[in-house]
Amino acid sequence: DRHGVRRFVHVSSSGVIGHKSDGSPGDEDTPASPEQLRNLYFRSKVEGDAKIRAFTPRQRLEVVTIHPGWMFGPGDAGPTSAGKLCLDLVARKLPGVPPGGACVVDARDVAFALGRALEIGRHGDRYIVAGEPRTLREILDAVADAASLPRLRLDIPTPFALLAAHGSELFARITGGVPSIPLEGVRSLLGRHHVSSARAVRELGVSFRSLDDTMRATIGWYRDEGYFERAGARELPSPVA
Repeated sequence: DRHGVRRFVHVSSSGVIGHKSDGSPGDEDTPASPEQLRNLYFRSKVEGDAKIRAFTPRQRLEVVTIHPGWMFGPGDAGPTSAGKLCLDLVARKLPGVPPGGACVVDARDVAFALGRALEIGRHGDRYIVAGEPRTLREILDAVADAASLPRLRLDIPTPFALLAAHGSELFARITGGVPSIPLEGVRSLLGRHHVSSARAVRELGVSFRSLDDTMRATIGWYRDEGYFERAGARELPSPVA
């Protein structure tokens, strides 16, 4: 209060939002399922959100929560799992397309939502900003198109995807490393977790870029920043206009 801070925006995850009993996309009032809570990342988000909701500001501070979907976009310097997926495709490290999918959102659209939440959010408000549900086939096809590369032809069956994840987990335990294909991540994608961003669209004025626009911007940023060479790309794809 001494510094004039009146509103705080907490960034959570759409992974804490469950499915409704009728199978329709979850909204801000839909609790996480037991399957989601097996994922330690999502569980940490659920527990963090509970702490935020229990927080009672001493002064006039207002706390608003944003639940993003799987974010792609320029500036992913980490890279996160989304960026790594793009770079693995460019480096020809993906033999095919795994099953499953998720709600995909451009990080720039999430940034817009954060700004709007700071401007007009009220204490206790929660907003899902998750974009549209996409299959991994749709995502990887858009990445390939943006990078001017052939689309992957092979579709990897679910049992093989799970087997690869189990093998990756075992190898990581033996070597003390981090699994390249986390089992809970694969299970999460297989669940095709869909949520509704209707409240953010209605109250914050959020809109979502097309998947093609997002991937063109993402691939262009990685190309300009030299990530293709570091990812081990054998040849550098041409820019897409």
